[in-house]
This record gives sequence, C-alpha cells and structure tokens, in this order.
Amino acid sequence: MTQVEFAAALKVAPTSIHRWEAGTGSPEFEMVVSLWSLAIERGSPTSREFSEFLISRTDAIRPLFDAKELPEIQALDKEIAALPVEQRQLAFAFVQMLRQNTDEITDKIIRVILEPWTHKRLRNQERQYPGRGRKKSPEVK
Repeated sequence: MTQVEFAAALKVAPTSIHRWEAGTGSPEFEMVVSLWSLAIERGSPTSREFSEFLISRTDAIRPLFDAKELPEIQALDKEIAALPVEQRQLAFAFVQMLRQNTDEITDKIIRVILEPWTHKRLRNQERQYPGRGRKKSPEVK
C-alpha cells in the first residue's frame, strides 16, 4: 500500500502519513484507533487483539495522548532527546526518583540537586519580569 493509498483509507492528507513516518508529527488519539481498525480490516490478528485491548482502555489511554501536547512535555521531550544516551539514562533515573519520593533521604537528595537550578531559574525570571511575583511591603504611616 502506498502512502497515498494509506492516506486515502484513513481520510487524511498524504503529507500526514509522511510526517508520521518521518517522526516530525504523530496521529491524534482517534487516528491511532483508526490505524488499528484499518489493520484489522486487512486481517492482522495481532492488531485485532491490540485493538480490543485499546478499546477496553480508551479512558485510561486518552490522557497519555493529550499530555504529549502540553508545552511543558514537548519542551522536556526536546531537551531529553538532545542529551547523550548516558545523560538520558540519568534523567530517566531522576524522574523515577521524583515519582518514588517516599523517604527523607530521597527528598534531601532531590532538594540538593535542584536548589542551584531553582535559584538560577528564579533569577532569570526576575530579570525577564522585574518585580513580578514579589509582594510589596505595606507602607508605614
């Protein structure tokens, strides 16, 4: 099946198929379901089983697709993708540590690691937006 035929079957522009294959775009949640439906129509037994799994968990899966559209997630994804493999592994380990923050030692480690970054970020924000976020002290009469 060509990209043009594939696009016609899904009722999307051929450029959409090209972007998905090139990794410069990705289908919306509903389109993923349509992709699996097309695979089922073509007789893929694996696709049929996976499609049944997806359909049974639609409400749980949809937030994952919606979350990837958040600017914070896109920025984080871009930054992590630019790291060397070893640093990506460290970033992943750090995220796991943040999620499993269940003890005082982990909390202290996270605070020590993030403190210099937090101060730098706050200083940069202050430079960008002077006076923003600071409460003015009341005048004494």
